[in-house]
Amino acid sequence: MIKEALSIAEGFKGRIIKQIQDEIRKEVEYNTKLFQDGIFKGVEKSIDYAKTEITFFVVMLFTLLLGTLFLVYGASVFLDKMFFNGGGVGFIVVGAFSLFIAVILMIARRK
Repeated sequence: MIKEALSIAEGFKGRIIKQIQDEIRKEVEYNTKLFQDGIFKGVEKSIDYAKTEITFFVVMLFTLLLGTLFLVYGASVFLDKMFFNGGGVGFIVVGAFSLFIAVILMIARRK
């Protein structure tokens, strides 16, 4: 009778230990999945943020360079043509407008 009770207790002990191990394994797998999902979402958000920042930077840099190019070229043409009955004011206006837009973009982005 005692042997049967001990064998039944051993069976219950094995099942209980197996259930506890299964629950611990499920919990570890769940936490690992949450951790991996968190890392993935963080990397994904970082990549999206970097894309938007790089796009903004490229547009701003292009407008600054274009404005500077037009301004310098327009100023040189204006100074050259000033003495020879010419124009060149259009390039200065376009360059100044482009620089103005770039400055507005920089100020708006910092807020």
